[in-house]
Amino acid sequence: MTPLSTAVDVPFDVQLACQASLMAFTAHFDADEFEAMAAWFAADGTWVRADGTLIGNDIKGSIHQVGAHYEGAPSCNGWTYWHFKRDGKMIPIDIL
Repeated sequence: MTPLSTAVDVPFDVQLACQASLMAFTAHFDADEFEAMAAWFAADGTWVRADGTLIGNDIKGSIHQVGAHYEGAPSCNGWTYWHFKRDGKMIPIDIL
C-alpha cells in the first residue's frame, strides 16, 4: 500500500491506518452495507462532505465554522477541536 501524501511528516503507521479506514468505509458503501457504515460517523450526525466541509443536523461549513457552532463560540480551531479514535484514544485531526 502506498502512503498518503501529506503536508506534514506523519508516521507511516498512522498513514496506513487512515488508508485502511477509508478502504473499509468504501467497501461498506460499495456493498450497500449502510448500517455498518454508521460506525464511521459521529454520533451527533456530522458528516464530511466530498469537498471537505462538514454538515451536521443544523449547520454546514468548514471544520472551524461547525466546531464554533457546536461550542456556541465566535471562533474555533477545527484542527484541534475535531478528533478521531485510534487504539481507544481520541487524537486531534491536526496530526493527519
